[in-house]
Amino acid sequence: MPTPTRRRAALVWLSVCAIAAVMGPASAAPLVTIETTGDEVVGRLESLDSRGVRLAENGGSQLASRDVLKVVFEESPQSPSSEAAVGKVELVDGSGFAYIGVEFDGETVRFSLRGEARIDAPVASIASWRLGGSDALELANGGGASDVLVVKRRDGGYAPVEGVVIELSREGVRFALEADDGAEPVHAAWSRIGAIRFYRANDRQERERPVVVTLTDGGLIAAEEVAYRDGMLRLPHGSAPIEAVASIDLSGGRVVSVDELKVLGDEYVAYFQEEAAPTKGYTFNRSLLGGPLALRYPDRRAPGAWPELSVERQFGRGVALRSRGELRLELPSSAQRLRGVVGLDPDAALAGSAEVRIVADGKTLWSGAVDGGSAPAVIDQPLVTAKTLTLQVDYGDNLDAGDFVNFCDLRVIR
Repeated sequence: MPTPTRRRAALVWLSVCAIAAVMGPASAAPLVTIETTGDEVVGRLESLDSRGVRLAENGGSQLASRDVLKVVFEESPQSPSSEAAVGKVELVDGSGFAYIGVEFDGETVRFSLRGEARIDAPVASIASWRLGGSDALELANGGGASDVLVVKRRDGGYAPVEGVVIELSREGVRFALEADDGAEPVHAAWSRIGAIRFYRANDRQERERPVVVTLTDGGLIAAEEVAYRDGMLRLPHGSAPIEAVASIDLSGGRVVSVDELKVLGDEYVAYFQEEAAPTKGYTFNRSLLGGPLALRYPDRRAPGAWPELSVERQFGRGVALRSRGELRLELPSSAQRLRGVVGLDPDAALAGSAEVRIVADGKTLWSGAVDGGSAPAVIDQPLVTAKTLTLQVDYGDNLDAGDFVNFCDLRVIR
């Protein structure tokens, strides 16, 4: 007969086995799409560090860090967190994220993010902190060489006050008013604060961010390096379960978006005109109708129903051109490849048709027709030694009927 100790151990073992049976095998390595300086790679991520990326397939194939530009994670099977954000923080390095909880430890603030992610931010690294509505942070702009504290008025509005933030704590903010020389600092409870804008003259400098992590809720974390193993992404000052991560940008300045290129010239001739119009025929990072850049794709659930049934994908960066429009751009030194996707704007896709040419130093890299019945075309062309890039759009079969062409996520790899 087993002793009580052995009986308890046996019960614990049975409990562990029962839990394991319910949970099933350990979660599989996350499925990722990896943009490299060469071909795109799809596989399951085993590990990631400063040396590169290791995939679980083929005995652990390794991609060197110098060849990896971006790691994009497939959508997590877990439901997104429904926890409401308490506020939003921006750091001097370009990071920006919403948080659901906060703790104070001396000169460090620990932020709890959705999805059980965590960021430890030194107070000196915080550029702005919004606790109220977006209008509260807008009131903090224009503070000159001072910190700005936006406090709530009794009528529910906000009022900005200039001075110096002395201390942040669990109780609130100690603040020295700019006009009160020699006066005692005031204390403002967090419940009375709408926003804080810190004056960081020496820290607000443009700098290359070797790694940028995009979270599934839209937050951005800039870091010198990251490491992934066993379901957790390790950051220099925090961590995030991989389910909370949408992508990891490892390009470190090797990717230049089209909107960052110098415009050498442009031309647009309207339908009833013979000469170039005085208005621009292009827009960066938004559609010609003012909305987000977007393209229509076949719906994977019913690909045979294309083009009547489609899904729309939005892009944060790129350029939109009208028919009979041309945009000339200067390429950066050491440009190697041009990548992106091109198609008609969804608002005009079914009716529209356009002829597109992409030219580098007078040589056509890609040309083709885009219309409502064609899926977006993938652009991946070499740019070695090229110094200029020209995007051209002309009428298709339907003349000027809805010929708004979107060059989405168009970027130069160097």
